[in-house]
Amino acid sequence: MLMVAGGWVDGKTSQLIEVLDHQSNLWVNVPLRLGHPVSYFGFEMIGTVIYVFGGSNGREIFRTMNACNVGKPLVAARAAESNTSRVGQWEPKASMLERRCYVSSTVLDGRIYVIGGFNQQERVKKCER
Repeated sequence: MLMVAGGWVDGKTSQLIEVLDHQSNLWVNVPLRLGHPVSYFGFEMIGTVIYVFGGSNGREIFRTMNACNVGKPLVAARAAESNTSRVGQWEPKASMLERRCYVSSTVLDGRIYVIGGFNQQERVKKCER
């Protein structure tokens, strides 16, 4: 499954989430929205939980992480579920140590690693888990 979220739409940061329907080869808007409009953020999925971290609203850069349990597996994953229990509700998680947008990220052994980015003053040369 290929999923995209947020970014810029008509000159404003967006809360939209879209999924590519590979059978029809069309992008489909899903009813779930991001917790707030954001662009240039990290986005990972572990099991049934989507994680959004860092990013910018065009004025400030965030260090927050939020998670949303979508309630059914969209992507197979071996990782344990998080403490996110309310299906379809965004919940705050531990914030990163440093504000960053333009982040790279990956999941390894059920843990999210956030790499690099920009903190509004300089390029970040650190990795957080």
